[in-house]
Amino acid sequence: MTTHATADKQWTQTELDSLTVESQFRLRGLEVTRLDTFIDTAFAFVLTLLIISFDEIPSDYAELMAAVKRIPAFACSFVVIMMFWHRHRRWSRRYGLESPGTILLSLALIFVVLVYVYPLRIIFEAMFAGFSNGYLSSSFRIQSIDELRGIFVFYSIGFLAIHSRDKQKTLKENKKVWENFNKRAASYRKGHVGWLRSAKKKETMVGRIEEAITFLAENKTLGMK
Repeated sequence: MTTHATADKQWTQTELDSLTVESQFRLRGLEVTRLDTFIDTAFAFVLTLLIISFDEIPSDYAELMAAVKRIPAFACSFVVIMMFWHRHRRWSRRYGLESPGTILLSLALIFVVLVYVYPLRIIFEAMFAGFSNGYLSSSFRIQSIDELRGIFVFYSIGFLAIHSRDKQKTLKENKKVWENFNKRAASYRKGHVGWLRSAKKKETMVGRIEEAITFLAENKTLGMK
């Protein structure tokens, strides 16, 4: 059975029961597709743009130390980029969607990451240069507060654009989920809320919420086990 599907696929209960469960969430996208491979390759290319030494291998001790002082900015940039890669990977594994809309959003994510990879490092280099009073040097010079403000505005737009790609699908589905939820009997809605609140761990509650969204988006009754 293939796990990846288009947005309008209707899962049978037998298919859902056969799926691997992780953090109380059924994984619909365990198969590696060409889109997954492309996304992983693109993120790997982005990381090569964050190489500690921009130009070439250091030729003396002074150049080596200058490169080493850029490690903190490199590390923070690496963490941010991997955060978005991990979120996309988790989304792909959980939903397994390959519709035109989700493909377009995935490609848009890569485009924005490629555009903002250098501004991301510039922000962190400037931050560490300020915290260390210039000891951790930055190759980018900010001459005025207006320039600093402009950089943060530019970076914030990129961060918001990347973050919104992760939310668009969820927001689109939530409207349908809310409509389907309100169609249920009052006793079911009360029991549903109680089932969510009874989770003792945060990850359990998150898993239940996401599973509830999936079932209600397809207008199916959740077992609430």
